[in-house]
Amino acid sequence: MDLRQRYRAVSSEDFEQLVLQDWHETPTAKALGLFGVVARARCLSQQNLALTEPTAKEEPAPGHISLLVVPQTLADNYSLLSFDGEDDYLEIPHSDQLNFDNNHDFTIEVWVRPEKVQARTKEIYNSILEKRSDYGSFPYGIRYENQSGKIQVIRSDGTNFASISSTKAINDYKFHHIAFVKDSSIMYLYIDGELEGFTEDINSDNNIDNTINTSSLYLGCQGNQSHYFQGTITQLRIWEGVRLQADIKQEMNNFLKGTEKGLVGYWNLDRDSGTIAHDHTPKRNHGTIQGASWYQPNITANLLQGLWSFLDERRLLTVRHHVVIPDYLPLRVWARLYLVTGGNAEQVQNQANQEAKAFFHPVNSRSYWDGQGWPFGRSIYVSELYQLLDRIPGVDYVEDVMVHTHELTTTVLTQASPRSQTQITVKDTTGFNLGDTIQLDPSSSDQEYYTISSIEEGLKQLTLSSALNKAYGLGTIVVRPLNFEITEDSSNPLEFKVNQVTGLAAGDRVGIIPTNSNPENQEIDTVDYSSNKITLKQALSETPTTGTKVVQLGTWREERSKPKETYQFIEKELIRVKLRNYELVDFNVQLNLVIMEYIGEQWQLSS
Repeated sequence: MDLRQRYRAVSSEDFEQLVLQDWHETPTAKALGLFGVVARARCLSQQNLALTEPTAKEEPAPGHISLLVVPQTLADNYSLLSFDGEDDYLEIPHSDQLNFDNNHDFTIEVWVRPEKVQARTKEIYNSILEKRSDYGSFPYGIRYENQSGKIQVIRSDGTNFASISSTKAINDYKFHHIAFVKDSSIMYLYIDGELEGFTEDINSDNNIDNTINTSSLYLGCQGNQSHYFQGTITQLRIWEGVRLQADIKQEMNNFLKGTEKGLVGYWNLDRDSGTIAHDHTPKRNHGTIQGASWYQPNITANLLQGLWSFLDERRLLTVRHHVVIPDYLPLRVWARLYLVTGGNAEQVQNQANQEAKAFFHPVNSRSYWDGQGWPFGRSIYVSELYQLLDRIPGVDYVEDVMVHTHELTTTVLTQASPRSQTQITVKDTTGFNLGDTIQLDPSSSDQEYYTISSIEEGLKQLTLSSALNKAYGLGTIVVRPLNFEITEDSSNPLEFKVNQVTGLAAGDRVGIIPTNSNPENQEIDTVDYSSNKITLKQALSETPTTGTKVVQLGTWREERSKPKETYQFIEKELIRVKLRNYELVDFNVQLNLVIMEYIGEQWQLSS
């Protein structure tokens, strides 16, 4: 589609169609591979977001079109697995589905980006992947030739070898898709969907079992701990049967579900932490990572420049265009869940994680938002989180849902604490320090806070500088809220400057805690993000002084009626984060759940 040839007014849908459909067929997009896939786009007419610093209210910029795009890799928090070429590898256990004899056709697909100069150069080749642990037979291997930068695919019956070396080198520090196909008696090698070569398979005198073994599948080395590969590997797919060249080219840039016909192994290698490489097929043949590290690729510049050039060839001459990506914020959710009798805490935790991530996903929201992803610029309401967690199978009711866009140190009471007590016993003291201000049950409207005067790490006890003003039950959440400090004396009791204002906004409640006088709770009127200045709605009784502590109180939650009654939710904004109308936020959800089980006729904290 070329906008210059249209005989009607150009709509936002025209720009979105260009990016979501036509762009993916271009050589530039295909060269970016998985990292050129745009999963969502929104045209923002009359706003020039690329030339000015974003503000809470953008002024119109006539003649400008800004297109907000969401790459699939960013939407899925995509990460890659990096191998150092010294001792890193990934081991996937042997299974019959990964073993292929002479009568079995197969297709192996993987994305790789080799380091041009390998850490180990003494060997002729380094192994990208091989199902081999000794010098016997093996059904398949993909190798990187160190001197030429070319790819070799190979298999052996223990005596004879069949191999193909590519004509194309891939030592250009770009990602390349490799496909190794066995079709009857012929082997094929494809790079980036193009045929690189073919050869006859091994003739093992009709002994069809000669290429199978019981070895694990290794990525990054041979199974005998040699030939270590240096580079990045992602999206390993193993198919039973032949994938035609057209199928390979059509789907190599797509993300699979794991349930496709013939797919016997699918390791995304797209996590951002941990030592397990998950198999996303029903086989669940998970691998173990030894040393290899996760990292998130910086592909934004190439994608945005490619999209801009693509649109520049098709735009109207009177229109200036810009391509931008969303801002991303972490989202921390805390809640206390009470299980039904016989409820499984582990299953509830896993299901809650899945539902929360689906609810906030910017592209694939499953049963939420018509499956189209979290709406652009939408406010968050805690009532929706109550409803989401309430319907998790095994949950009786939910209390104390809290949300924040910053990492906060939290723990829970492992013993009930009566009123007037100065010592509390918690599940973990990690992250708490002497002098910290903390809140107990911050989802309540009391907004009480206390200062830690001593810590007993062995007993997991916190001693407070003042007695509790009320009793707190088992499982009560303890949080260290965001802390700030006044940086200079102020002559105005309505305003002061702090060391930073990240996380604060108009309408927040804050506690002002002077060193030698009584604390006061106030509501913020305005926040000046350029000068770190806070203005309050009401004047303090004393002018603020340097070193005074300022803590954010519970402005990031709302009240709920008592459990097991008809829920009447208060429809008010939960987080006063400046979500501009052109922003999409991938909230990168992290759930912190306190799970309570009814055991022995009393509620107990789940282990």
